[in-house]
Amino acid sequence: MMQIDLNQFEELVEEPIFKRGLSYFKKGLVTNFEEIAPNKYKAIVEGSENYQLSFRIQNNVITEHSCSCPYVAGPVCKHLVAGVFHLKQEEWGIKKSKKKSPTKKVSKVSKELGEVDDLLGQISYQDLQAFVRDLAEKNKIFREQFLTSFIHLNSKDDFSLYQNQVKAIIKKVSTGRYFDSYQLREVGHYIHELLDQTENYLKNKNYRSYFSISMAVMLEGHRMLKYNYDDNAEIQSMIYRSVELIQKLKKADIDEALRKEMLKQIFGHINKDKEEFNHWTVDLFHYASSLLEDKDINKFKKLLEKIKSLDNENWRLGTIKCIEYSLILHTEGEEKAEAFLIENQDNAHLIERAVNLALKQKDYDQVIKLATPKFNKYKNHSYWAEIWAIPLLEVAIIRKDTERIIQYARHLFLYKANNTENQEKYYSLLKEHIKERDWKDFALQMIEEVKNLQLGVDTFLYIKEGYWDKLLEEVRTHTRLQNIDYYAHFFPKEYNAQVVDCYRNAIFEHFKLYADKKDYIRICQYFRKMIKRGARAEVEALVEELRTKYANRPSLLRELSQL
Repeated sequence: MMQIDLNQFEELVEEPIFKRGLSYFKKGLVTNFEEIAPNKYKAIVEGSENYQLSFRIQNNVITEHSCSCPYVAGPVCKHLVAGVFHLKQEEWGIKKSKKKSPTKKVSKVSKELGEVDDLLGQISYQDLQAFVRDLAEKNKIFREQFLTSFIHLNSKDDFSLYQNQVKAIIKKVSTGRYFDSYQLREVGHYIHELLDQTENYLKNKNYRSYFSISMAVMLEGHRMLKYNYDDNAEIQSMIYRSVELIQKLKKADIDEALRKEMLKQIFGHINKDKEEFNHWTVDLFHYASSLLEDKDINKFKKLLEKIKSLDNENWRLGTIKCIEYSLILHTEGEEKAEAFLIENQDNAHLIERAVNLALKQKDYDQVIKLATPKFNKYKNHSYWAEIWAIPLLEVAIIRKDTERIIQYARHLFLYKANNTENQEKYYSLLKEHIKERDWKDFALQMIEEVKNLQLGVDTFLYIKEGYWDKLLEEVRTHTRLQNIDYYAHFFPKEYNAQVVDCYRNAIFEHFKLYADKKDYIRICQYFRKMIKRGARAEVEALVEELRTKYANRPSLLRELSQL
């Protein structure tokens, strides 16, 4: 997903999309705008239909965004642009257009809903009851949706009813097993809406409904995952969130009947799908260990032994040890748990669990004792080095240990800063704790190390430290058009000629292989961005060269004529 720096918002968004989004905002088509989590927003944007929009902003950069509209021709749709303008309207000094008349253009959906309201006011109770009864008899999907929508009124508070509720929501999108990416996104939207409503059950202490819906989402998501390629993690997001909701019940005062039902459902799922023992199942099993009473422990241990007997991958065996550790801690106390740790100190998954527990309990000496040897051992192992460096850095920050902060922040920046947010975080920590007079040499050393090991954060350092010639060399080395476009806006304007020259070389290389109308449109979008940066003369020269060299490509000439 493309990340969008709001400081270059107009440059990064295609001009037609930018203008339409601004127009939508000015017409007041952004409604129900709200902040649903820190820096995360959602809204409805009216158009031919009402589209569901959500996006997150970190450090003035849009880091994630989604919209229910079908637009796929580019990374940003007009509805996202409209939502951003709504959020930033005061900061950017943009106002909605004054209405020329009191009559507002009503979307087709809003108009039809108004007609529905009018009819509901006129239809008698008996006629409406007969209509619903008749439709429920003829239409299975409607029947399921009706039954599950009013589940709280059903005297039979059975888990299967909640499972049917989740199935009915999924069937609104498709009745089959297989979903395309757009359908998965739609399912995700509906399920997250359901989970938003489910959180109210926790506030109202309706723990049975709260658990049953969360568990049903987890089970249905698990079933969907067996048949669908979840490349955008829509299904996994549903599952992880449902398990997180279940774990929140740790602090709830649940009754004995519900405790038994929860264990029954969790044990049943793990028994049925023990060969699919995955990360969220581990979290669920950890939670189950906190529900145990003496009479449940033998059954729990037998289930553990069954899972251990499977031909498991190393991480699964490691996580089973973590569950055993939790069980010992819960039932036999800290002394026995510590002895179990010593027996299994080569089990990295178990030590990771113990480190996180120690961090949660603010036992910082224990964190250092357990994590430091592991960090030193796995320093050159990308995944495990990060696992140990993060808690060690957290302790160093709490204790204001500058030397350790620099050590772990440097390692994480060079080896694990795989997104802009992490790069900014670790870079800022280093900048804050290294003396100004030493910073330049420190940064140059990192650049040299990055170059030798090909670590992938070199361009970030070049931009932050203003090494524009080095960045230009990097861009010239990787001459893909998208790569050049990503870095173009970082350069100062005095590098306009060199950046346009990079575009030129990349375009001619690309045209040697293949090019169609989409390529021509995209290239002209790049040109417009460069013109906005003040490189009109350089762009005009390149356009003239393209017209001469490719005079036999009418589609290209047509796009160039519209610049």
